[in-house]
Amino acid sequence: MIFSKKDSSRSLPKEEGENGSSQQPQSGTKIFTGLYLKLLTLVIVIETIIRIVLLMDDQTADLSFSAMEWVKIFVLGAINNGLMFTAAYLPIALFMLTIWKGKTQKPSSYIHLGLLALLLLYSIFGNSVVKQYNSDANLVAIVLIAFWLVSFALRTYRPQLQSKWRKTSLTLLVALYLVVILLNAIGEYCFWDEFGVRYNFLAVDYLIYTNELIGNVLESYPCTAITIGVATVVAVIIRFGLWKEISQVDTCQEGKWQLRCLPAYAVALAAAIVLLPVNTRWQNSNNQYANELQADGPYKFLQAFTSNKLSYHDFYTTLPASQARQILSDENKIDNSAAAPASGAKTQHPNIVLVTMESMSGSSLQRFGNRSHLTPTLDTLYHHSLAFDQLFAAGNRTVRGLEALSLSLPPSPGESRIRQEGVSRYLTAGEQLRKLGYTSTFVYGGESSFDNMKAFFGGNGYEIVDRNCYKPSEITFGNIWGVCDADIYHKAMQVCTVKAGTKKPFFVHIMSVSNHRPFTFPASYRSKRHGRDEGVEYSDHALGQFMKEASQQPWFANTVFIIVADHCASSAGKVELPLDKYHIPALVYAPHLIKPQLVEKVCSQIDLLPTVCALFGLPYQTAYGRNVLTAAYQPRAYAATYERMAYLKGNLLTILSPVRKCDQFNWIPTRKEPYALRPVTPLKINKNEESETIAMYQTAEDAK
Repeated sequence: MIFSKKDSSRSLPKEEGENGSSQQPQSGTKIFTGLYLKLLTLVIVIETIIRIVLLMDDQTADLSFSAMEWVKIFVLGAINNGLMFTAAYLPIALFMLTIWKGKTQKPSSYIHLGLLALLLLYSIFGNSVVKQYNSDANLVAIVLIAFWLVSFALRTYRPQLQSKWRKTSLTLLVALYLVVILLNAIGEYCFWDEFGVRYNFLAVDYLIYTNELIGNVLESYPCTAITIGVATVVAVIIRFGLWKEISQVDTCQEGKWQLRCLPAYAVALAAAIVLLPVNTRWQNSNNQYANELQADGPYKFLQAFTSNKLSYHDFYTTLPASQARQILSDENKIDNSAAAPASGAKTQHPNIVLVTMESMSGSSLQRFGNRSHLTPTLDTLYHHSLAFDQLFAAGNRTVRGLEALSLSLPPSPGESRIRQEGVSRYLTAGEQLRKLGYTSTFVYGGESSFDNMKAFFGGNGYEIVDRNCYKPSEITFGNIWGVCDADIYHKAMQVCTVKAGTKKPFFVHIMSVSNHRPFTFPASYRSKRHGRDEGVEYSDHALGQFMKEASQQPWFANTVFIIVADHCASSAGKVELPLDKYHIPALVYAPHLIKPQLVEKVCSQIDLLPTVCALFGLPYQTAYGRNVLTAAYQPRAYAATYERMAYLKGNLLTILSPVRKCDQFNWIPTRKEPYALRPVTPLKINKNEESETIAMYQTAEDAK
């Protein structure tokens, strides 16, 4: 039967409404905007409720706010929430804007299927970036691409599945949004209840330490009840609030509504991205609680994630500034080795090569009990060097090690100083040696822009040689982290030889990369080991080749090699900060200049450059690094996670953590557990050591 235009409009199918009544299909524009406005309203309502709940929390219940602060909390706060949601709406917007009938019709469907098939084959058989980085991540990518390919093929050749697929996909996507919105509300309340602020770097830190986060949540909250409650609320909202739009998503195939909605959403998205940071400038009240209540939690999380800051004064126990400085001054008077050359040392200017080895734990060496014979080079060098048996890493990431070695400062709260803003203001080892007539070079196998190394070293007295400086012929193998260690050492050898030709002493800092997942190495390297063991063995092997080649160079006799790990392979343990996961190998090798000697004193990465410079009568400016070889040296070491600042002195480990907490542990070594720690009860906290720990970290932060 053929209908006229007039009649055909009545023949369109009608959708069943919530109460069983029929309703006319909506246009794509109405569905797109309706879903956006309903979710936006929900977010603002929930965030307003959260603000009211936070105002009733014990920390803020007794506070009073001015009329303007009330306006900012609720009005500007709602605007912040709206802007953040607009940006977060992007995945739903992209899903709906890509619903068009031609996608599963010929020839477009064949092109899509072909591209997906090629992508799947490349992921399986090619050497993709994801595979180089992590084999498990590559497996996940293969599964997702395969699912995408199969589902698209089914929708192409079984058109009857398309309608259910669109509705199901949009339902799941919206449900995911609702789950995140509700869990964020719960998370913001819990975080505020503990810390009295919106999300900050502590929240980022919790996500980094996933095991600890999950364990804490499971033990602290009624997770079963929360899960059931959230699932129920999500189901109710979808059925009675959003089903009208979801059930009619098929109509988005027709018309040219995308041409109207795409530009409009693009403008809204751009406005949100621009206005979000601008709006934070209005969080300028003298009452910090008012600023925090006004803020948007997820946006604060993103800020913390990108800025990597954790204010020492806001979250850690502090002393009056004058008292902290006095404690530091008194310590420097007692231990006068901070920058003093060794007694009677003749001033010399040897070349200095600092080799920082990626993830080389002390436990990997035979010297420290490993029976797998992974490190013959390091174990041999230990017998012919100024060797440190009790040296501890300052942190658990490469940037922590680089910070400690190049700045001789205690670690900073939050992220390493290398990744913070204004990195060009620091006095580095390279800058100090450059002022003494040295050339200073940082040699790396990857992109130096990673972890802000380029800005830090380039802005503080170093010439940078990174992956961009390698000729194709100089790269025998590389992965996501950079060229292999052998290639790095070959490049470093060239740098040392060129610098030696200038007749100036040189300082070359080498950062290796190969002892890192995905543990891939040149085809010329043969090993029966796998994973981390193979990474350790290869890293040691490449170092051995480098030292052998260096010993044949004319500049070798006047060169000091400092070889040290950046951090251990892992920092997890039974206690908050396990000492064995910070114990690293460190040695100073210069057979023509330094007699072999064993140093059994506890010391830190920050002491290596001050000690070496003191040996040769070179001044080294530092208030925290020490010449470990003097009789006045008092054994101590620094160590940190993202939020815990530790100070080991004698047999007492003091740990500062948010919010203004101090814990202490007695180091009681046994034959079975050489790094065993036993907690000190709060009533027996050593107040002198607590004050000294606070003074060290506080003054280091105040000096920035």
